[in-house]
Amino acid sequence: MKTRLEKSAEQQLHECRFTQVLHGEDGMITYGTIFSVMVLLIMISLITNSFISVNRKLETQNAADAVAYSSAVWLARGMNSVTATNHIIGELNALYTLHHAIGGKYLDEHSQNDRNNQSELESLNAAIEGAFIPANAGTTPANSNHKQRITENPSADLNSMLYEAKKQLKIIYTTALVAHAIGTGMELFGTLPPVIAAGKVLQAISLVFEWKVFQEYLFLDGIEMLAHSLKVPKKAIPTIIDVVYLFQELEVVVRVPVQAYRAAEKIAKKHNSQTDGFVRGDIPGVPDNFNLNELLDEFTSIYPKLPIEKENTEQEEKSQMLRATFPWVAHWRYSPNRILRYTCTLSGAEGSYRKWSNTYARQASEWLRFEKPNSGNGNVKYQNELTIENMRNPWEGPGEAGRDVRLFVMYDLNPTQASNNSPPEYIDKSEELWNQDTYEGARRADEIFCIIGFATNPKPMIF
Repeated sequence: MKTRLEKSAEQQLHECRFTQVLHGEDGMITYGTIFSVMVLLIMISLITNSFISVNRKLETQNAADAVAYSSAVWLARGMNSVTATNHIIGELNALYTLHHAIGGKYLDEHSQNDRNNQSELESLNAAIEGAFIPANAGTTPANSNHKQRITENPSADLNSMLYEAKKQLKIIYTTALVAHAIGTGMELFGTLPPVIAAGKVLQAISLVFEWKVFQEYLFLDGIEMLAHSLKVPKKAIPTIIDVVYLFQELEVVVRVPVQAYRAAEKIAKKHNSQTDGFVRGDIPGVPDNFNLNELLDEFTSIYPKLPIEKENTEQEEKSQMLRATFPWVAHWRYSPNRILRYTCTLSGAEGSYRKWSNTYARQASEWLRFEKPNSGNGNVKYQNELTIENMRNPWEGPGEAGRDVRLFVMYDLNPTQASNNSPPEYIDKSEELWNQDTYEGARRADEIFCIIGFATNPKPMIF
């Protein structure tokens, strides 16, 4: 065996080099370490890019949701405004109707009617004068103050509550005077005590009716004076309705969709200054015939639309105008009718007021809705019952022009026609297509009520 000393110089040199390698500190970073670090950096970059992309997508999604919600809120406000203005127009029309049913246009002018009713009233007055002379000759004479007041004619149209009620009172008063005169004759010319006593009783009963007629006549005179004092605001009601209707068309129907579109842009910027938001719309075009309404529809097609349209029904009972008017007529006349029931029992003023307020609710609605109510199209029903002069359009002159105030209704409520020769199919409220629990109804509801919001963001920077 060889000892350490006996080892060759070559072996000693080799062992020396190996020892130096084991104890050296240079060359610790290997290719594997470099590869691992690079993979780690790439993973960090991918995670960062994914985080940025997901965050940007969340921002965009939230912006789109907010855009749709804000636009829907504006459209809901617009629908509330349409309902409110419809109610205001209906209430104003109800006020006009209730006043008009009292005495008609001749009460507004404080003049007598010219429809040949003077002879009728004068005949009753002559009968009163003739019956008053014998009625005033007894021991219980008729009151001349009653006669003087009751022979005054009402300044009201013959198709009105005041005219019919006062005419009824004149008839009853004439009958009471005749009975009073008969009682006077029984008292003066009767030979038997029972006949004389019956004559006095008949005079007393007749006098009670005369006093009651006088009381009711005075009460109706007070109503006439009060109604006459309100003729100026009544005549202003059609003009106020025009102003409200113009506000509804411009500030609500046109402006609200524009505000909804602008709200989509503003709410998107709240999420990110670089975010753009908009709602679904079509590219505006120009119609061939250049109709102003169609051109406006095309221009506003880039904005979300309110699901409404102007009513075009020719059945007055189904019109939105009458639906907005008559409930207020029925509500506001309830207390006056109760007062008339207990204070003007003989005159029948309560029933007359109900009848004419019903009639004029329909006619006033008709005058407001149609541009030319007396056009002879066969669909106008109420223009012959009483001409409402100040419901006519003032800038159309003394012709037969109306005001063309047609209220807005929801889609699918207007009548439809299968063909030009078929009769229109009328639809009642709550029976519209979008209100039906069917597949077609659900699709129609989605079509007219759903709002689709969009939001866009620039491409995020790659880390």
